[in-house]
Amino acid sequence: MELEQRFVRLETRVAASPWFDGDSFSLVDAVFGPVFRYFDVFDDIADFGILTGKPKLAQWRKALAARPSVRSAVSADYPALLHAFIARRNSWLSGLQSRGGGLIGAQDSAAICASFATVFMLRAVPVLAAAMTSFDWAMPSP
Repeated sequence: MELEQRFVRLETRVAASPWFDGDSFSLVDAVFGPVFRYFDVFDDIADFGILTGKPKLAQWRKALAARPSVRSAVSADYPALLHAFIARRNSWLSGLQSRGGGLIGAQDSAAICASFATVFMLRAVPVLAAAMTSFDWAMPSP
C-alpha cells in the first residue's frame, strides 16, 4: 500500500528524540500531531497495519500526543466528531466503522487508501500542505 510505504520512509528519517528532528519541536511535528490524531480514531475502527512495526514513529506519535499544545488543539469530543464525520461519508471506512471493525485484507488496500485520502483531503490537507515544504515525501527510496 502506497500510504504504508510512505510511513516506512518516514520511519527511516524521523529522529523521534523526542521530535521529528531531535530536541526542537518544528513545523513537521506540528503538522503530524493532527495526522496521528486521525490514526488514533482509525485505530478505534480497525487495525489497518499502516503504522505497525515502526517503533520510531510510535515513539514520536506518543510524544506528540503527550504535548500540551497538541492535546489542546482540539476539543475533548474530537474523536466522537471525527467518528460522526466518517459515518456521514457513506464510504468503505464508514461501513467498516458501523460493523465495528473487522479483518482487513490485502484486497482492501485500495479502499483503505481511498477512505483515508477522503478524510485527509476534506479535513487535513490545509495542515498537511505545510509538511510538504518541510519533508520531501517524494524522496527516492534508499
